[in-house]
Amino acid sequence: SKPTVTLQPNGPVVYRGENVTLRCEIQGGGGAQWTYEWSPTNRNSPTSNEFRIIRVSESDRGTYWCKPRGNYLITDWSDAFILTVRSDGATASLTAEKTIIPAGGSVDLTCSVDTSTDWKFDWFRQESESSTAQLITSNEPGGVLRVSEGGVYSCRGGRGDPVFYTETSNNVTIYKTAPITPTVVQQPSWSQIFRGENVTLRCEIQGGGGAQWTYEWKTTSRNLLTSSEKWITAANGGHHSCRARRDNELTEWSDVYRLTVTCESDCSQTIKLRF
Repeated sequence: SKPTVTLQPNGPVVYRGENVTLRCEIQGGGGAQWTYEWSPTNRNSPTSNEFRIIRVSESDRGTYWCKPRGNYLITDWSDAFILTVRSDGATASLTAEKTIIPAGGSVDLTCSVDTSTDWKFDWFRQESESSTAQLITSNEPGGVLRVSEGGVYSCRGGRGDPVFYTETSNNVTIYKTAPITPTVVQQPSWSQIFRGENVTLRCEIQGGGGAQWTYEWKTTSRNLLTSSEKWITAANGGHHSCRARRDNELTEWSDVYRLTVTCESDCSQTIKLRF
């Protein structure tokens, strides 16, 4: 039967710098003492069934054939095998099903490398963007990691022997829900606020003293990300809620604070919003 040329690592492409092996295979050819002819010529091992290329480069791109010979038998040439070599580096990509771990739960991270196969994955975690990445698990197949701890995660792929590594992936920050619910406090705490006055709302965290929190406000009109615990708004009524984050922790949303204002003509007028 006609021989077949196969590629290790599995294709459809390999990357510049990988060690590559083309193998000439014969179905049902067991027991025969075969020698092999390659086109182009296999300079290092002219009669071997393996055509090994160390640190493949763009110059190795092209079409390869093999022809086995054995016990006075000569097979046909194999079908043409086209070797495709990517000149750019292999890049890993990290995605998350969601970026906030629910209380007592977990999230799945997925690491992938273009359309290539045979990769195993190393996984890294940082406490924060400014800290050093630590290897948490290595040489894992499948490309999916389930995590229940907040942090900044990244990954890389590796394949072959010696191992060829991709570039490290993008970072993905996963937040763990902190068992903290902030409170919105009005300053000044006057019972009557007139329409148009500036009012300061503060996001207060019990037991969070000294922590470097950043804050997110959800208001009648929009969401606002700010580094401050204070949100200054014109007193036009409406609903306001906040939450805080630090490193890889994210609090629950506060209870909605309803800002009621006093009007010149209709003191019962308020603005209503559903969250």
